[in-house]
Amino acid sequence: MPDDDAEENSRNLAALVVRSGERVKADFARAVLAHDVPPPLARAILLLNEPAPMGCLASQLSCDQSYVTRLADDLVKRGLVTRAPGDDRRVQVLTLTPAGIALKNQLAQAVSVDKAVSSALTPVEQEQLSALLTRILDMP
Repeated sequence: MPDDDAEENSRNLAALVVRSGERVKADFARAVLAHDVPPPLARAILLLNEPAPMGCLASQLSCDQSYVTRLADDLVKRGLVTRAPGDDRRVQVLTLTPAGIALKNQLAQAVSVDKAVSSALTPVEQEQLSALLTRILDMP
């Protein structure tokens, strides 16, 4: 029954990865909601390190560009980003405003303070987990 054991181990591993992801996602939501920012907006803000085309942000968020358009509309309305044409006028570029930069710093601090995952692991284990998760995410 080695195949049965391998199949059960595979199912258990998949379930653990999903449950871990759900926990991290819930912890992230709690941390950013304390700043009155919905998690999707917080993710977008945290990913904007420099002016970025909306298509690039869509790739980083693994979502459709129309969804990023809605996020950008909300971010612009809140005064957190500006949206302007890029060199190619078909491309819209998002840039954090001073208020957006300040909020990004607050969100980054809130997320780093909430160390539910990293506090349970040694630095070596954190590196190992990071390498393993990267391998999983890089799979075709």
